[in-house]
Amino acid sequence: GAPLKDLVLRDISLNFDSPRLAGLVTLSLYQAAVPTSLNILLQVLSAAQRLEQLTLGDKMRVGEPIVPGPQVTLGHLKILNIRKITDNYYAALLSSIYAPVCSSVDIDDPWRSTDVDTQDLLLWQPGNAQMAALLGLNQQSDIRTLKIYIALNYDTIRIRVREQEHGSARVFSFRRRRPLRMLKLLGQFFADFPFCPPIHLTIEASVYDHDPFDLTPWSACLVSLDLSHQTGNLRPMEQLAEYTVAPNANETGASAARAEDWMCPNLRYITLRVPKAESQPDLYGAALLSLVRRRWLRMDGGPTPAIQPDEFVIIGTHSGTKTQQDVETEVKRVVPSAVFRWR
Repeated sequence: GAPLKDLVLRDISLNFDSPRLAGLVTLSLYQAAVPTSLNILLQVLSAAQRLEQLTLGDKMRVGEPIVPGPQVTLGHLKILNIRKITDNYYAALLSSIYAPVCSSVDIDDPWRSTDVDTQDLLLWQPGNAQMAALLGLNQQSDIRTLKIYIALNYDTIRIRVREQEHGSARVFSFRRRRPLRMLKLLGQFFADFPFCPPIHLTIEASVYDHDPFDLTPWSACLVSLDLSHQTGNLRPMEQLAEYTVAPNANETGASAARAEDWMCPNLRYITLRVPKAESQPDLYGAALLSLVRRRWLRMDGGPTPAIQPDEFVIIGTHSGTKTQQDVETEVKRVVPSAVFRWR
């Protein structure tokens, strides 16, 4: 028969050896139509060198261990959609395909495998060229035009990559039992790039996670940080008051630290939400004062302060105490852009 250009299969199997599939432009496979063997799917993709759109969906179980196969380059693939595919399958797939011109990515991973840490280590290992290409970080991209938005809401991590102010977005969604583990791997993945695009990181809602949030992997890339009221902010506040490079003393004995030596030196937009039911509000006030004075207060003989933020928002519950008023006054004195939003 004539070569096929578009193929949609749902819950039926197919002989993928047919030469009619070599000219495919779009391929959509759902449920049982998704080959149980990843190698079979990779063979199909390898033969379909004109493929521009690939969609896989609703494959929850496979009957064999899934490991990455030989790399397949999809030089014309522009659109990739993966929804409700068991995580070891799609992780191995994403580590096996290289799509340098793909500009529309929608990955929705709702399943919670017990082996998910292994899959994340595979996906987000520094230098993974396949994931870099899907995120728009391959060598053919001008990463100066990229903006990356990462949001953690409960157990879901969403990544949006925009190439222009009004351009198309690449969208990824992952559900994890312990999402901060994946967030740390993500930070290490992005930090590996010599010129990391600006990253906007938001932790929006309650995260029941025993792993503390660590700013260190994100230091070089963050321009915006929004921490939720349910997330422990004490450690991030302590880290923002630290250097990533130990300051040296100059000839006069004064600190020779530079503005770029601070943790997250490019951070311009900061939102901190004080926990609503925090039993020790003074503890957060003291931590906030320590951060502000260490990071932004210029003192004779002291280190060069970090660059002032364009926006610094503190959200919390108004207690009306003198201690709270004193904290607000001092923070605004040191950081003119500071805004307190009391509830």
